[in-house]
Amino acid sequence: LSLHKGHLRVKGDMVMKNGHNKTIEDWLFYIGNILLLILVVGWPIFLHFANRLTLGCVFQRLTGYQCLACGGTRAFNAMLHGHFLTSLKYNPIVLYFFAMFGWFMISWYIQKLSRGKFKIGMHFRVWYVYVGLAILVLQCTVKNVYIFLYLR
Repeated sequence: LSLHKGHLRVKGDMVMKNGHNKTIEDWLFYIGNILLLILVVGWPIFLHFANRLTLGCVFQRLTGYQCLACGGTRAFNAMLHGHFLTSLKYNPIVLYFFAMFGWFMISWYIQKLSRGKFKIGMHFRVWYVYVGLAILVLQCTVKNVYIFLYLR
């Protein structure tokens, strides 16, 4: 990938911008810090408005079946309140994402704060994405088979 006379090039797993090498993990770490900031600032707002502003799932209202993201808001809310099993029941991708995100951020903070003395930073692997997609598809399939067999 090259954009505008070498300003951004991808070579292997390195992203080069203006001669500075950045790995995929560096970019994910920067994005993760932004997400952490949004979570810290947005958490009280989310908890206050989560149940009031939820419109529900349009797909579920139209078809009677659940989409891949159904239960995500309830799972997130349950996880923030420390109800991890309830969160897992609503939508397991939320816990998977936050477990992966949490370990990624902690491991990279340790590595960066130790200035590389502890090289424990979690590296991005495509199979993490595939596992997440499998979790989404599996939970959606199981819930919709149950709806089809027992609730119709």
